Amino acid sequence: MPLPLPPIGCVVEDLQWVDTMTRKNEARRGRSLEARATTISPDEAAERLGLRASTLSNLRWSGRGPTYLKVCGRVRYRTVDIADWLDEQERTSTSSHQPTAKPDEEE
Repeated sequence: MPLPLPPIGCVVEDLQWVDTMTRKNEARRGRSLEARATTISPDEAAERLGLRASTLSNLRWSGRGPTYLKVCGRVRYRTVDIADWLDEQERTSTSSHQPTAKPDEEE
């Protein structure tokens, strides 16, 4: 599976972003088929995230939202991808532009 492009405005430093995406794809392969196959509609995803459907659509368009699928022309979200995306949004301060490093990911 090819890696997606980094978010607009981000600078890839020391290939950290590529490493993160590689680990994410490896973790995804280790999940059960049932976990990977459980999908919800954009309206359901927006409700779970506490967002308006239009906000989620804008995030999808800009490439800043959760990973999504197109199934027969319809957008679907895996519940595990929504959880992953939420984890990636963790910050320690309002001035932080990068997700916080997990203790086991620090060098």
